Amino acid sequence: MGDADSTLPDAVHQRITALCDQGDALMDRRSYGEAMEIFLKALELVPEPRTRWEAGNWIYTALGEACYLRKDWPAAREYFRLAVLSPGGAGNPFLHMRRGQVFLEMGETDRAAQELAIAVASEGPGILRDEDPKYWKFISGVLAPPRGGRKADPGARG
Repeated sequence: MGDADSTLPDAVHQRITALCDQGDALMDRRSYGEAMEIFLKALELVPEPRTRWEAGNWIYTALGEACYLRKDWPAAREYFRLAVLSPGGAGNPFLHMRRGQVFLEMGETDRAAQELAIAVASEGPGILRDEDPKYWKFISGVLAPPRGGRKADPGARG
């Protein structure tokens, strides 16, 4: 963890890490509801305000991801919002990508375009390589192609 977590007692830090590891294992097994229960237990250990701590970022991101994978767009939107407010959140390409995807799913195309553009500008089109092609189709229709060239293809390997 970064400097924001330097004052968390070691025992709390270790317990949060252990719970997050358990939650990650459940995510790998696609047990998203169970993973959320574990992540929420970890979140309870983070002192208020939880957005002050890098651990809050990890946990909010994990909760957002579980909700995203369950297609619970409103909950994913809120958890990703809190993750972005936490240390290490703003500017994180993965968070911007997920926020853009959630906004698109919720019909908020302007916000989706902003978030996905940040993700693609930061990481390149490859950030969407393993995602549903509809997200690339959407953002490539919004972004202007480079002068004299074609729009990049996230599946192309350079």
